[in-house]
Amino acid sequence: GRTGFPVVADPEETELNRLQVSFTGLSDMVAVLGRQRVVLGDARHVGNVGFRQNEQTFDAFRLTWTGQEGGTFNYLYLDRVHRIFGDDHPAGEWDLDAHLFDGDYTTRLGTFGGFVYFVDNQDVAALSTATFGARWSGQHVTADNANLAWLAEYARQSDRGDNPASFDLDLFRAQVSLAANGWSGAIGFESLEGDGVRGFSTPLATLHAYQGWADVFLTTPANGIRDAYVRFGWAAAQSPIGESLSAAVIFHDFEAGNGGGDLGSEIDAVVTTRLSAHYALELKAAFYNGPAGGPADRDKVWLAFTVNY
Repeated sequence: GRTGFPVVADPEETELNRLQVSFTGLSDMVAVLGRQRVVLGDARHVGNVGFRQNEQTFDAFRLTWTGQEGGTFNYLYLDRVHRIFGDDHPAGEWDLDAHLFDGDYTTRLGTFGGFVYFVDNQDVAALSTATFGARWSGQHVTADNANLAWLAEYARQSDRGDNPASFDLDLFRAQVSLAANGWSGAIGFESLEGDGVRGFSTPLATLHAYQGWADVFLTTPANGIRDAYVRFGWAAAQSPIGESLSAAVIFHDFEAGNGGGDLGSEIDAVVTTRLSAHYALELKAAFYNGPAGGPADRDKVWLAFTVNY
């Protein structure tokens, strides 16, 4: 509630994160019931926001079928989402009535996927939506051992249930990357449409991973947003610190979907070292430069020490 200060979305909170029962007694089928982690695809629409100290989890029922070679099909019913803000925050959890269908099929030409997400948000009716989408991703290793990878996705979102608005909005994103000899590079573009009243929304996603780590655009602007970005990465062949050392820099240029107005730019950087099999250290930063009319400039720096057993 202290609105004069920037939001740091890591509350003082202790809560039950996961409590689930899994059943694997059916051929090619896994069923999971309870509070659980859900990550679909690359978490652009539904994810766990694993970067935050308080992970996002769901009270849900999930069926995963792998009976077709190369194929995976998921059905999920979501009853509630426990968000990163904690139970004491007004937006810390939402009651849902959501049915999610998500499938992938891998071929020699890459992995083709489709999804249908029907989300009725019982607490925020404006976030009740129906989203239909398709994606294509893959990779190819060249003769000189370079790795070429690609991703393309299109989705269309409309109002659903008690949503008071009426809209049809599009999402498009594409990325191509190349990695070889410890160096990597990627170029990508993402467009979330807006109609002047609201933008294409992904409130259950791992939002921190997209459109800059400064978290300026966690909610899509009413006029939409276009994000053109380039990424450069490096990994040491022999790390001078610990078992591995890697670094990456990403540059984002943002503009509005309607009219193409300037929405600023951002530089993100990260350095990670795995000190041993169980310990890792990460230094991460985001520097956002906003336009004259806002959003405001902001800089964020994180230092993280991770223990895995």
